[in-house]
Amino acid sequence: MYGRLVKSAQEHASKYAQALPDHVLVLVHPLFLHLNQMNCLKHGYRVEHEEDLAEYTSRLWKVLQSRKDDLGVLLWENGADYHATSLWLESGLADQTVITEYGSEELLKTEVPKARSLLQGKTVFLAGGYNGLCYKAALSEVELLCGEERVKAVSGLVIDGPLFNCYYLLSQMIQNSKDLLPSERLVDWQSLL
Repeated sequence: MYGRLVKSAQEHASKYAQALPDHVLVLVHPLFLHLNQMNCLKHGYRVEHEEDLAEYTSRLWKVLQSRKDDLGVLLWENGADYHATSLWLESGLADQTVITEYGSEELLKTEVPKARSLLQGKTVFLAGGYNGLCYKAALSEVELLCGEERVKAVSGLVIDGPLFNCYYLLSQMIQNSKDLLPSERLVDWQSLL
């Protein structure tokens, strides 16, 4: 079943794909929480996470609707959630999509050459979720694809998962994005407008 979703997503994405400029905002699973884990918020796991999600969503829309002309948007998306973000491609809010494995940030093997081609020589701004999980792993993958000196994290556009604190207690490897990169590789979300 996932294979059919992937094929459909790839066909649709290629139909609406636009060239990427020299600066690219990579959105890692930007709506995963909205589409898959809202029940965690409803059960009151972390009340302040609702506020975090509202801020993240508001900032995400501002960037997508008012981004600088020289900033492209690449969706780092799984085939199951592409149905929601595909509308961004159709409306011009995003320019390209690469598809990940289901439940993972890891690109499908067939998508790695495409991602390398799209990001080669570009300055990349990485945003999305979840901090410490898919975001952290995608950060490493993007750094391998285009060089770590070309990759910046976007503060204010990286979201924790609703179970982040639980994961953190289980594994001390999960870090805040400020711990992942030196300060010179962090940019504020408003700088993308």
